[in-house]
Amino acid sequence: MQCSNKIFFSPLIEVKKQKKIIKKLNKDKIIQGLTYLIIIQTSKNLIELVSDQEIKRCINRGQTLIVVGVAQSNRDAKELVKEIIHTIYSRTHDLKVKDYF
Repeated sequence: MQCSNKIFFSPLIEVKKQKKIIKKLNKDKIIQGLTYLIIIQTSKNLIELVSDQEIKRCINRGQTLIVVGVAQSNRDAKELVKEIIHTIYSRTHDLKVKDYF
């Protein structure tokens, strides 16, 4: 598991908690109760929304994944996906999400 240098957080997650989450992710640890936005290199999907339990399963399966966002809930995660896609498109004028991260 990798943590992107350009990780996005939902607005509900405080800066102090963001730093804690990044530290844990860099140690391959997952915080329960959060929704993670990931890119799986072998997937056709741009971004996957997964729970803390599902991300553990992906890691156990040996899938290469990059964490690109963290949200409080599924609903926040969906909003965050919109923000990520809008940001990528406005900066690159393209939707090559995997190349951006």
